[in-house]
Amino acid sequence: MLKKTIIVVFCLLVFDFLSGFVLDYILEKQSDGRYFKAKYSLGHTTEDIIIIGSSRAEQNFVPEVFEKELKMSCWNTGRGGQSIPFLLCIQAAILKRYTPKIVIINIDLDGLSNRRSMYERAGFLKPFWNKHSEIRSILSTENKRLPFYMLSNMYRYNSSLYYLLRPFLFPGIDGFPYQKGWKPGRMRKKDTSLFKDSSEIKNSLYGGLINAHLKSDFKKLIEGFTNNGTDVFLVISPDFSMSKKTNDILCSLKEILPKKHINMYDYSEDPNFCGNQELYKDSFHLNEEGAILFSKKVALEIKKSLISSVKIER
Repeated sequence: MLKKTIIVVFCLLVFDFLSGFVLDYILEKQSDGRYFKAKYSLGHTTEDIIIIGSSRAEQNFVPEVFEKELKMSCWNTGRGGQSIPFLLCIQAAILKRYTPKIVIINIDLDGLSNRRSMYERAGFLKPFWNKHSEIRSILSTENKRLPFYMLSNMYRYNSSLYYLLRPFLFPGIDGFPYQKGWKPGRMRKKDTSLFKDSSEIKNSLYGGLINAHLKSDFKKLIEGFTNNGTDVFLVISPDFSMSKKTNDILCSLKEILPKKHINMYDYSEDPNFCGNQELYKDSFHLNEEGAILFSKKVALEIKKSLISSVKIER
């Protein structure tokens, strides 16, 4: 019995080692898709402007527009479904290598209330555990046993295989590399149901209180950049529907913002975008046309701020 157990364990260890070798190779060969973008964001960015956030950052901010208006290079690290823990990982990897001139952070107010789920979602970056030691402490914040689990290659790549293989089957589904991290928001068909009752959804999402730990994490994120001399611009993207409900989360965030090197632009109820279905993919994400218009508006505001502080010439 003991001999059989040893053989089974040995076979599992060999399988785990070989699978890790193959999956690491596939990860390294990514030239498109989510893991290509994460690989570039963590290990290769040198751009002057870095955009970070979740799906609104990923779909609403067009690097080409910022490059044209600000005459600086730009990369969009946004990843759908993510929040502060993911952003902290991106920050740690970037600041380990260099200091960007500008960081644009799209704030998703609904992503600042459930801390545990946000750390679980940041597990998307587990395949990079071995190569990027700077993200380990962040990923293991809610699970102190994680370093032990990560000894297994299969655990490290758990739930990753589909997104590793998808770019080979569907190129450009998450945006093409030449789009520099931007994922254009496309509506598959004209579906007006995507815009119904969005104000009620918005109220339910934005009505809560910010998680105390995430509040601390957010402050750490901001100060991590500003203490290194990066100009930080916080942006709240427009939503299709307006809502006049008091936003305790936004008020709470304003209280912890440092006084220097930071600006906040709230476009959540911008009349130039709200209610204009032609500019949206759905209630919370702009389509290609809307993203280009919005990016230009944000870029011009940033340009105005930089000119006033003599950071760039007119």
